[in-house]
Amino acid sequence: MLKWAVTIDQSLIVEIISMLSLQQSRITVITPTLNSEKSLEACILSVACQKYVNKEHLIIDGGSSDGTLEIIDRCSRKYKYIRSVCEKDQGIYDAMNKGIRMAQDGYILFLGSDDKLYDVNVLNDIFTNMKMLDFEVIYGDIKFEKRKTVGNGEFTKERFFTYNIPHQAIFCRRETYLNKLGWFNLRYKVWADYEMNLRWFANSNIKSVYVNRIISLYGEDGFSKGQSDKQFIKDARRLYSGNFHMARNDRVLNEGIYRIGLSEIEKRDLILGIKYVFVSLYYLKKVSILKNLILYTVRRILSGTSK
Repeated sequence: MLKWAVTIDQSLIVEIISMLSLQQSRITVITPTLNSEKSLEACILSVACQKYVNKEHLIIDGGSSDGTLEIIDRCSRKYKYIRSVCEKDQGIYDAMNKGIRMAQDGYILFLGSDDKLYDVNVLNDIFTNMKMLDFEVIYGDIKFEKRKTVGNGEFTKERFFTYNIPHQAIFCRRETYLNKLGWFNLRYKVWADYEMNLRWFANSNIKSVYVNRIISLYGEDGFSKGQSDKQFIKDARRLYSGNFHMARNDRVLNEGIYRIGLSEIEKRDLILGIKYVFVSLYYLKKVSILKNLILYTVRRILSGTSK
């Protein structure tokens, strides 16, 4: 009987074992869809081309009537790590909550159907760095697809008053959602991710880290384009003060709410805007500015009623 001698390159075996051991953490990409046929396949391919192997892609469809379901079906047959569900939901954040329930343990990233992972090494660069696995939340940067500019950088609580960390740049452990954060609050139809970010960023029991790396190419025509969340803005003072444990006369809180008030006035929501500006100036002890503003407002009201 012939015996074949097989020579195995031991260094190759060591490299393969090392690579697999560094990919212990499962990464789940969750994509909510609704009539997304124009952009979905590019999103799916950006996940498919990742060098990181230990991944799954959950596509949560809200009842599309275009060609979205055909794309999901075709891609699911090609990429076995794709799972999907199609049923009516209460909006994008309900779909995201469903995704958390469906996901396997590991890290979760929410990627819109018009977004894409930035390059083939995104997952590899982050999750083969064993130090990253010490953190429950890892966040990086996004690149705006049309503007070609990079957004984010490391956050402070002050920045949260004017800007949110896009969910396309955040990896969070599934167990952190289940045990510490809970679900996206459906009270907020447009900015529930903003409210969720306040929860984890302000929580000293949740270890988070910023990485100076572009995570996603951000589609600028998505769900929240040009929209604000009136309920979030109405609750803003409570949300910021509650999560960051700020006193009512806290300088950072009142300067932030003051800016929100000015923004609302520019958007013609005068009642809420003036309320925020007045209250903030009162707590900031800007008495002279407050007096002048009151006089200005009264004059405007009187001039309006005299016409």
